Order: sequence, then C-alpha cells, then structure tokens
Amino acid sequence: MEHQHEHKARSEGKDGQFDYLVIGTGLCESMVAYHLTASDPAATVIQVDPSSVYGQSWAAVQLAQLQQATFTTAAWSAFCSATTTGDSSSSSSSSTSSSSSSYALSLQPTLVPARGAFVDALIAANVAPYLSFQLLHHFILAQPDHGHHSLLSLPGSKHDLFRMPELSLLDKRLLMRFFQSIQDPDPLVSPSPDQSLSEYLSRPPFSITNPRLISIIGALALSAQEDPAALPVVSRLKKLLNAIGRHPSATVSALPAALLLGEYGGGGEWAEGFVRAAAVTGRATQVLGRPILSLVQEATEAEGPRRWTIRLGRQTGHTVGGEDGLEFSASRLLLSQEYLSLLDHPAIHPGPTAYTICRTIAILGPPALDQLVHKLDTVPSSSVESRGGHSLVVFPAEDAGQEPVHALVVGPESGSCPDDQQVVYLSSIILTNPSDAPHTAPDPVARLQPILHRLIHSASSEVPEHILRCSAFYSQRVSHPPPASFLPSHTWLVPCWPADFERAGFAEVVEWAAETSQNVADLASKRDPAETIPLE
Repeated sequence: MEHQHEHKARSEGKDGQFDYLVIGTGLCESMVAYHLTASDPAATVIQVDPSSVYGQSWAAVQLAQLQQATFTTAAWSAFCSATTTGDSSSSSSSSTSSSSSSYALSLQPTLVPARGAFVDALIAANVAPYLSFQLLHHFILAQPDHGHHSLLSLPGSKHDLFRMPELSLLDKRLLMRFFQSIQDPDPLVSPSPDQSLSEYLSRPPFSITNPRLISIIGALALSAQEDPAALPVVSRLKKLLNAIGRHPSATVSALPAALLLGEYGGGGEWAEGFVRAAAVTGRATQVLGRPILSLVQEATEAEGPRRWTIRLGRQTGHTVGGEDGLEFSASRLLLSQEYLSLLDHPAIHPGPTAYTICRTIAILGPPALDQLVHKLDTVPSSSVESRGGHSLVVFPAEDAGQEPVHALVVGPESGSCPDDQQVVYLSSIILTNPSDAPHTAPDPVARLQPILHRLIHSASSEVPEHILRCSAFYSQRVSHPPPASFLPSHTWLVPCWPADFERAGFAEVVEWAAETSQNVADLASKRDPAETIPLE
C-alpha cells in the first residue's frame, strides 16, 4: 500500500513537489488535509507521519499496548505517568484467552453530538457511510451525600424529569423553564462571560438555588469544574438539546441519545476516514511509517519563494527492499503540534501547560457492572435490557479543590472488547495552579483509583478484586501552542487538543476539532499578498 502511495507522490505531486505538506495523521491534521483538497480543485497535498498507523494519539490501542504503556514512549505522545495494573488471580478466566487484538481502546475517548460541526464534516466529506456509531443509553449522577450505592439517572426528557422523586415539583418546573429559556435567542437570557453557573442560575428568570438542581445542570453539561462558568455550560446544553431527536429510539431517553459513541475506538477510525476522503480527490498522498530525517525551509531560486523540503528514511521495520529515502517539497507546511520538535529552532518550543487530564482505562470481566442500570433510582427494571449499557457517569467533586470525574462505560457491542467484558474510561481535568512547582504533575492513580473502586462497588454484584482484569492510569498534558509569530513563514501549527479546558470534555472536543481544522485550512489556503498576481 505504501509503495502505491509513493508512486502517486511522484506522479500527482509533479516529481515530489506539492502545494501543502501536512505532518501528522491525527484527527485535526487529517481533517485539515481533507479541507485543503476540498476547497481548491487544483491543490496538492502530501501527508506524512513517522508512525505506521493513522491517528497519533487518537489511534486505538490493543490490550498488550495498554499493559506495556507503549503509548507514552511514542514520538508524538502527550501522555505520561502511566501506571498499569493486572489481576494475576484471573489467569484462568476467559479474558486471558482473548487475544490482544480483540480490544480497541481509546487513549482519549470522546462522544459525538448527533447534531453539530463534526457530524456535518463527516457528511460533507462522505465519511459517515464508512463509520459506525452507537447510541449512549444513560446519563448518571453519583450522589456523594447518599453513600456509595446511590446512582441517580439524569433526566433525558420531560417525562424522565417529572418522574424524579429527588426533586420537588417546583424544582422540576424551574428546570423545564431553564431548558426552554436557554434555547431562546433573547440576549437578556444569555450569561455574561464572567458569570459562574450558580450565580447565573440564582437570578431571574430562573431563581434556581437548590444545590442538587445546580449539580444536575452541571453534570448534564459535563462540566470540568464544580462551579463552572455559565457561558460554556449553556453553550454545551444548547448543542445537546438541539441534537435530541436526530436518532430517535423508543427505548432510549432523548438526551443521552443526543450523543454518539464511535465503534472500534472511534478517533483513529475517524482520522483515517478523512485521510481517505482527501485521497479520493486524487490530489492527496500519504506516506506512513518512515522516519523524518530532516525538515528544512530553503529558497529554490535566488529571491524565489522559500519551500519546505522533507527527507524520509527507510520504512520502519523494512531492512531490505523499497527505497532508502524519499524527498518531497511543498510551499506551505502544516505541522502537528505533537511534532513541534521538528522545527529545530531555540525560540520554538512547547508553551506552558494549560491543564492536565488524569485518565484511566479499566477492563472489567464478568459480571462487570451488572447492577449499573438496576440501581438507578428512576429506571424501571423491566427496561434494563432494552435500553443497553453504554453509560456516562458523573462523579461531582466531594471536597474543595477537587474536580469532577467523568466515567464512560462501554460495552462489547461497541467493538472495544470481548463479549463478556466492559471498558471503563475515567477522566478528570486538572487545571494548572501557578503556585505549583514547574514539573509537578497530578497523580492519576491517587485521583482516579478511588473513583474506579467506588463505581464498581456501586454498580457491580462483585468486588473490584474479582472483576478488575487490567487498568492503566496515565496523564495527558495539554500545552499552549507557541505564538504564531514565532513560526517560520508559510507555516501553520495544527493543534491536537484544545488549550481551553472548557472545550476538552467528552462531548465537546470533536466539535472543537471540526471548527479548528476548518479555520487552520482556511488560513493556510489564503494567498499571501506577496504571492498575489498583479493586475495588468
């Protein structure tokens, strides 16, 4: 396959010369490559990645890769502090007979709003028919003031809301008024940029002061803070409410069904879909699995435009056959932020840490979280089987200075694990404190292991020691990009993850990726004033 791509590079790129060089095949990078070819019927793109698989940090990993924590050592990796655990007592279980390739585990799992910029991009690129999604079935709030075994099903519809015994009739009406009001374009109802959620809700026309009601609203918006800013919360809730009904189902509450779960790990499949959409145009070429030997910007003629030239080594793992090296050039460079080190210049380096995401991936054997839906306060047991098992559980912060934890529970029907198992993804966004030591990183084990055990105690008929097959605790450090003015001419940095933590949640990051990739492609495709052809 790669040899075919390399032949295309020479033929379609006019002897290795292209308009754009895109380094990286992550989701944003691949969407950028597609947008460049789609917006200009004459543009040519060469997309290069030293990795042999599409996706970078979006690519799904197999079980062995998770256990060995190889994802922390990759050249592109933003992951660190990995601690893996395994249950040796489960050696006789069926899980050990499952091959590593039976797992497709996402290092940065995400959900997709059923209506939004990302779904629009999938449809426009004709990628959607080649991808599969599952519906989310349950929004769940863990109640810290009700002991370890109280899980509250968040309302997904008006019907669900009025069945909640935990809320008074007045609170239910206030919540309905809030949902209706935020969809009103009236600017008088919109929060100000500096307003907190609790302050915004306490004022007319809402007058919501019940802490539980405020917690429910924050949980539905997947807020990363206990008392978040009101503006991003309202924005996210609007997107969810607008997505209700796109994929109707009589057995699924409306609001959870507004979010989609990608099969087989999700992000890597989506990135590859956009890569193929670019290739279908006949003007985009991809070369994977070759180390980058050099990346330089040089003038092709005296006083001529400077072009980027990239030299690639022999394909990884191939000691014989093929070409020893390849060379391509392009007038414009779009570089993944994860490959920023390729710009060998002392003034160009990663910016300060914006925040850190503590993450956990846990593999649960049978019976897994068999009581998760049975123990919900508002869901009748008769509907358990028909409503499925993909669930999103929000653990509010219990102490001052802590952050909420979000748990995504994924079943085998997603293609992520064997039939008798479940995957639990935990994440918590930790904002950088200026008073912290420069290299101090939060400990994902200390922050997330108690939550994992609490979830199992609350939602399984077994104790953690009996069902926990494997777990990996790791951190994802998100840095600010360097200022654009520091970059060489004709160079654009493609962010891999939002520096704004408000856009890093489960259901928000793909919307950010869709908007960011389009913006970067638009900037890179604009003709410079120096290149403008003068009128005769």
